[in-house]
Amino acid sequence: ENGEISKAFSSVVPSVQRFASGDWRYDEGIPYLADAQANLFCSKDYEMAYGSHTIFIARVSSVFCRDDVAPLLYRNGVYASAVDLENATRVQA
Repeated sequence: ENGEISKAFSSVVPSVQRFASGDWRYDEGIPYLADAQANLFCSKDYEMAYGSHTIFIARVSSVFCRDDVAPLLYRNGVYASAVDLENATRVQA
């Protein structure tokens, strides 16, 4: 499941081990997760330091999208799935 891959990439797992699971493919030497709902291929346009992070601005060169795969969502500290609004059940508080 891609949730487990996401957890590995957001942890202290060494970089080489992060690619140990999943259906990784390569496009011009760039790894991408083949069973992801979408893949964006970009070239770095600009980067800037902000606190303890680096912010990257990129130009998208190509996009792969799959209609047969649901997006992986992360909300309130947990992974979630999306449903069509027509199929959603309203929860009463």
